[in-house]
Amino acid sequence: PEVGRGFVSNSIDGTVTVFDLKSHKVLGAVAVGDGPGPIVYDAVSKRVLVCCLRGWSLVPIAADIDLKTGKAEQPIKFADQPSIETTMACDGQGTVFVALNDKLAVVDTREMRLAALWATESELTGMAMDREHGRLFVGCRTGVEVLSASDGHEVANVATTGHVLDVEFIDGQIFARSSDGTLNV
Repeated sequence: PEVGRGFVSNSIDGTVTVFDLKSHKVLGAVAVGDGPGPIVYDAVSKRVLVCCLRGWSLVPIAADIDLKTGKAEQPIKFADQPSIETTMACDGQGTVFVALNDKLAVVDTREMRLAALWATESELTGMAMDREHGRLFVGCRTGVEVLSASDGHEVANVATTGHVLDVEFIDGQIFARSSDGTLNV
């Protein structure tokens, strides 16, 4: 955002397309590896972070990358494969959380390394964050787990109808879309 660029993953050819946010003109592409999916921007590192689903990794790209000569940075490897429903959340203070099936990867973006793996109740399907209160809202098959963003301990577990597909945190409320078509608030 600070450099006026947008980023879109292309899972078929293993690249990320970079475009101008004002004109929407494609500026170029960056090779990132196998199966790029979700993308977040981390303001602390000034990096766009791309989760490569088949590559089992998180790939940093400088937001201001020179598209003629630049390359993606060294990937952060995961021992577990990210779920096809992988989501990420960024705390704005140097940590990015990545859903890996039944674990939550905690990435330190200052050092670009995997800092921790937190076990969760079940397969993760969506995630949102309340940055002000340091809470992660993690969708899973049985509801929404509310976790402390500082150490991963469960603060609460909210039951929902159906299994959760998406979670959003807007104006102090948690919205969880379930497989049965219900929006749980």
